[in-house]
Amino acid sequence: MYTKSTCSAPVALAIAIALVSAAGSTVAADVERYDYQSAAGACQGALPAFAGTLRARPLAIANEGVTGAFVTCAQVTDEFNSESRTTNAILGLGNVGTSPVTLKCTFVHGRGGSSVPASYLPLMPMTLDPGQTGFFQIVPENIDPNMSRLRYAQWSCSLPPGAVINYLGRHYIDYVGN
Repeated sequence: MYTKSTCSAPVALAIAIALVSAAGSTVAADVERYDYQSAAGACQGALPAFAGTLRARPLAIANEGVTGAFVTCAQVTDEFNSESRTTNAILGLGNVGTSPVTLKCTFVHGRGGSSVPASYLPLMPMTLDPGQTGFFQIVPENIDPNMSRLRYAQWSCSLPPGAVINYLGRHYIDYVGN
C-alpha cells in the first residue's frame, strides 16, 4: 500500500542531518559488568580418582566423599586483545558438612605455552563452620603491582569432605563506544 508523505524534502533533509549528528556525538564509556557461573559447569575433579567423591549439583560442586579431593576450575576470561578488563576474580565456597572444613586454593593466572606465562598464587587457607559460606577474591595487584587486569583465570582447590565450590565470578570493565 502506498501512503503519501506529508513531509517536504527540505524538512526530511533537516531531520536526517539531525539524526546523523546525534548518532555521531555518542561518547565512549567504560561500563562495569559482572559474570557469574555455577561451579557445577566450570569445575571438575583434577584427576579421575577424585571424580567418585565429587558431585556436581546445579548450585555447586561438592565433595561427598570421606577424603579430600582436588578440583580445577576455569573462568570465562577476556579475549587476548579485548577492550574488556577483568578487575577481580571471585571463587564462592561453602561448607555443607557437620564439622568445620579448611579449604586450600591456588589462583593460577596465565596459560601454558604462550606469551602469558602462568603465575601461581597460593591463597591463605579458609576455615568454614557448618553452613557457612565465604569467598576468595583476586585483583590484578595481588599478582603484580603493575598489572592492570586479569586474564586466563583458573583455580585449583583441595576440598575436604563437606566442602563445596558454589560459583566463580568476575567483575570487569568493558569499553563501549566509538
